Amino acid sequence: MDAQYAIVWLIGSGETWSVPGHEVRPVNVLETGDKWQHKICNICHCLLPVQDFALNQRNRHGPIRRPSCKNCQTDIDKRAPKIRACLHYFRRACSSPNGAN
Repeated sequence: MDAQYAIVWLIGSGETWSVPGHEVRPVNVLETGDKWQHKICNICHCLLPVQDFALNQRNRHGPIRRPSCKNCQTDIDKRAPKIRACLHYFRRACSSPNGAN
């Protein structure tokens, strides 16, 4: 990276871009996550405030947030099979003569 341009590799798409140097800042990935102010989404690979990640569970050190940001998690939830459909499929598979018992 020089004062004029920086070569930036986008991990999500594998693309390499030449970006003006004043629009780029270094990121210390060791200072991202639930304990820090920012976290990197495992789907879109964007550096976002931790408030953009839904709470998943808690441990003795505090809240644990989902690895995907709320926007990406919405897309994942839309693709997830519905519970009723899964139960219906499971019951049919187990009651068929060729199904597992």
